[in-house]
Amino acid sequence: MAEALAALPVPLVALVLWSSALLRGAGYYLLGWLSRGQPGGRLDAWVHRASRGRIEQAEVRMRQVGPKAIILAYPFYGVSAGTQIVAGGLRMSLWTFYLALGVVSLPWATMQAVIGIAAFQAIVAGYTPWVLGGGLILLAAWLGVRRHLLRAPPDDEPAVT
Repeated sequence: MAEALAALPVPLVALVLWSSALLRGAGYYLLGWLSRGQPGGRLDAWVHRASRGRIEQAEVRMRQVGPKAIILAYPFYGVSAGTQIVAGGLRMSLWTFYLALGVVSLPWATMQAVIGIAAFQAIVAGYTPWVLGGGLILLAAWLGVRRHLLRAPPDDEPAVT
């Protein structure tokens, strides 16, 4: 089983990851669209009354920012899902939504496929201790540098000796 997974071609894995990102985005968009109700319906009318004009402001802002919001929020877990839900709730054009989502999710899917297959092959090949050790060394170095920078006095204050 492990050999079969490790032998998968990167383009196929990237295509599967990309299509799953598009399906997940469609689910988030649909969730936002359904949460708003039908245009002109009772739920939509209630949302407009309860928001006291904030929905209209958000719709105008979403039309201004539009797909850039989806593209810029995609790398941030949680923020991306929220942006996609809001896009559905504010009735962003489905073509615009999918264009932005497709453009930003393809490089991410490719990167995840390349790194994921390389990590899987390293684990299957028995390099797990070396990979974990290297990761721990990088983490320790990052924490050391961060600690040193936090303890360093600002440039305008003299160091206390």
